Amino acid sequence: MEADAVRAPERLEELSRLLEEKTEKQIRIDVRQMEKGRRFEDSFVDIEQQIHMELTIEEQE
Repeated sequence: MEADAVRAPERLEELSRLLEEKTEKQIRIDVRQMEKGRRFEDSFVDIEQQIHMELTIEEQE
């Protein structure tokens, strides 16, 4: 998703509300945009290495 689309206050509010409904917890959302030419793996931790449970990853086509 494009960072500017998600960064809009109404989108952040909607996303936060949906996550809270699903998880029953408040989740802080931090929207960041990667610099051109940078790889995701170089900037962010692999969440699968941090969460010790099975994850299902759905690829978007």
